[in-house]
Amino acid sequence: MLEQASGRKAHHGFASVIEMNLSQTNDPQEGARLVRAFLRIADAEVRLAIVHMVEKLGSAPAES
Repeated sequence: MLEQASGRKAHHGFASVIEMNLSQTNDPQEGARLVRAFLRIADAEVRLAIVHMVEKLGSAPAES
């Protein structure tokens, strides 16, 4: 139960973490760190939510 609660908490804060770290998107080391962190996520629902969020961000029009 505690793992589920912490997974939900992590899921809700993930969008704000992405927004704060947009300036680091061109850093290959940061990208590799994010991929490793993603692969360590055991909760399938959280992983799926992240995939959906990234797909949504990828399809959003670029800001000028």
